[in-house]
Amino acid sequence: IQFPPQKLYVETVRRVKRVGRQIAKELHINGPFNIQFMARDNDILVIECNLRASRSFPFVSKVLKINLIELATRVMLGLPVEKPHKNLFDLDYVGIKASQFSF
Repeated sequence: IQFPPQKLYVETVRRVKRVGRQIAKELHINGPFNIQFMARDNDILVIECNLRASRSFPFVSKVLKINLIELATRVMLGLPVEKPHKNLFDLDYVGIKASQFSF
């Protein structure tokens, strides 16, 4: 996994955000969830949506240097949450998650 993505059109990002918000609203999601998109030439497809935090959740949290677990817990408890001030496109580094095999 590479985060943040490195080669995306601005319009693709806009569409992914819009569709992600629509899915969250329609499913009444108020906590962490994972949506996988496939994109090509500004066309996007939803591959899957999981209503749980995936194993990539801690990875993204670490790359962004934001405790997403704490934020998600506050949201689920109905406590006030300040919107993170990070922009994916302002990061001057990329996080890489590589598989490790025991053999």
